[in-house]
Amino acid sequence: NFNGEELTKLICKLIDIDQDWVPRSPTSTLYVRPTMIGIEPSLGVMASANVLLFVMLGPVGPYYRTGFEPVSLLADPSFVRAWPGGTGHTKMGANYAPTLYVGIKAAKENCQQVLWLYGEEELITEVGAMNVFLLWTNEHGGK
Repeated sequence: NFNGEELTKLICKLIDIDQDWVPRSPTSTLYVRPTMIGIEPSLGVMASANVLLFVMLGPVGPYYRTGFEPVSLLADPSFVRAWPGGTGHTKMGANYAPTLYVGIKAAKENCQQVLWLYGEEELITEVGAMNVFLLWTNEHGGK
């Protein structure tokens, strides 16, 4: 267990200490990634009783070759990333592996990311490595 508020304070202190790494540009940002890994003395399939919690940070520029222009999204309902009872709500390495193949497929179709859908209604669950915000205009022009 750890105190989430204390972790936030420590991350702020880390950024303060490493402030020279914080980009001073509107075309870049500081990437902050809290990470926790199991550090058991043996290898096995089990929940770890001992973990290491650390934070990585570094300056980054635009993630896609399109820069800050809109990106194209592949929406293919035959690929699903998250579902009820699954682990899509958790940031963990196992959630990334299944996205690699469809990411290659998206790139072949000149798309930068995948718009993940779920179920017969093709509900939007997320967009790969980014946030998604929608402005929906209905058939009557309402927003």
